[in-house]
Amino acid sequence: LSPGQVGLMSDEIADSREITAMLIDLARRGHITISYEQQKQLIGTKERFLLTKNTSQDVITTAENILLLGVFVANTSVYVDELQPSSMSKVVQNVRGRLTADLQSAGLFAAKQKAFSPDNLTEKGYDVWAQVEGLKLYLDVAEKDRLKFAEAPDKTPERFTKLLPYAIALGVEKQWAK
Repeated sequence: LSPGQVGLMSDEIADSREITAMLIDLARRGHITISYEQQKQLIGTKERFLLTKNTSQDVITTAENILLLGVFVANTSVYVDELQPSSMSKVVQNVRGRLTADLQSAGLFAAKQKAFSPDNLTEKGYDVWAQVEGLKLYLDVAEKDRLKFAEAPDKTPERFTKLLPYAIALGVEKQWAK
């Protein structure tokens, strides 16, 4: 599952947390570059993040494509603080719809008659939800005691970076960063 799908499976909500996770994952995979800038102003400095769209051979999902098209409407670079809330709200709704449709197509969510409820998970969906919650527990708690296990995976920057979008989607990014 993608970070956005994992976040949606965890709390049945796709909002700014999942969008942030998806952007970080797209950056990790080379589709965008995230740059940090401090711009001098008359009084003090302004901190800004610049997103730049890159060309990548890595395959993207429909939800990721919707997000990229929504962020990079007119330019190949955009400052995060210049993204318009009204247009981004529509993008988030479209991404949420696509993520939900993808999970329904995978047999994890049943076609729903009402807003999200636990009844919308299929039996297969409950199994995947349990795995998602296991990942969340691992990122939140188990990694702290990693050294106590004889065959624990090595800590590497690549492993940290690969799992960071999932930690963001699950709301445990601070614990994972520690």
